[in-house]
Amino acid sequence: MTPTTGVPALNVRVMGVTIAIEPEDQATRDRLAHQWTRAIAPDTDEATGRRVEAPAGPGIDGTNALDYAVTTQVTLAALIVTAGQRFNLHAGGLADQQGRVLALVGRSGTGKTTATRLLAERLDYLSDETVSITPDGVVHPHAKPLSVITDPERPTDKAQLSPDDLGLRPTPDTGRLARFVVLRRGVPDPRGLVLLEPMEGLMSLIEQSSSVSGTADPLVTLLSLIDATGGVWALEYDEINEHLDDLERLLAEAIAPVDRPRPPHHPGDLKPVAPAEMAADVLRRLPWADAIELDDELLVLLEERAVRLDNLMATLWLALETPQTVAQLAVPAQLRHGDHPEALDLIEKAAAVMAEQGLVAWGTLA
Repeated sequence: MTPTTGVPALNVRVMGVTIAIEPEDQATRDRLAHQWTRAIAPDTDEATGRRVEAPAGPGIDGTNALDYAVTTQVTLAALIVTAGQRFNLHAGGLADQQGRVLALVGRSGTGKTTATRLLAERLDYLSDETVSITPDGVVHPHAKPLSVITDPERPTDKAQLSPDDLGLRPTPDTGRLARFVVLRRGVPDPRGLVLLEPMEGLMSLIEQSSSVSGTADPLVTLLSLIDATGGVWALEYDEINEHLDDLERLLAEAIAPVDRPRPPHHPGDLKPVAPAEMAADVLRRLPWADAIELDDELLVLLEERAVRLDNLMATLWLALETPQTVAQLAVPAQLRHGDHPEALDLIEKAAAVMAEQGLVAWGTLA
């Protein structure tokens, strides 16, 4: 399709979907096509319906800023299209010759792009920003250009460079998830690669994920992916160059899947609840997406975040399968934790914390 500018749209295949970029002129199209060379789709591909217009004019200062804005818009468009179908992690992705994928997960500033760029001289390049995983473990590449500082005196003015220009290894059509590694740069006394406890691993991935709550049975499904890959690892480090061999070796090692019984599961629903009359002293759950019990703890997934509960608060949330008063909640609390002279006061304080977290509320539904 040709936009109103008369310049053909540039179709790019990212995260398994096709997004159309509409440039303002042929020179812009040619420049973007060079940056996105790994992702260019045939002009005959049908775009998802989401089209990205290359911005121009006020607010866009320079070619690098324009190109970065396009990259951001393409990523956001693909995230919207795949929401509820994938686990989209804020991560770098690399694959070995067998198609096994290493996901380097981390927030901005943890060194994902640098680590991805260096490892992509040894392993195939999937993305330096987003690893898009289907519930059964297939990874779709997001072979975007990499944001690279080309002028040390202007560190925020990053150029968008094609993986080809940087000499990175090829990009496969798809891969299969093999390892999760959470990057933790600059922590005190870094330990290198360490295996995280299951609950911490789950939390670490959810914190760097997009639209987890929209997938079917998200916590159970994500935990299954984690278990199939042998758990979530963390890399605590100062200099990534010192750990490239460790990461490559981890990807090559035989995986020992975690064999665990299906955890107790409490599916939720984020749809608004119809109003109902309820006494002011009655505590009730607020809508949630999913919840599982794991290693004597409870993880409750809300729309945008997960909340980890243990001890009394976990007991109370589980007991609130039906709304209850504090006096009623004292029964399951004391059965599990024993008698306490200040039981009612402790329950009220725990309820206040849970209310601040958006888990429960008092009285009549709004």
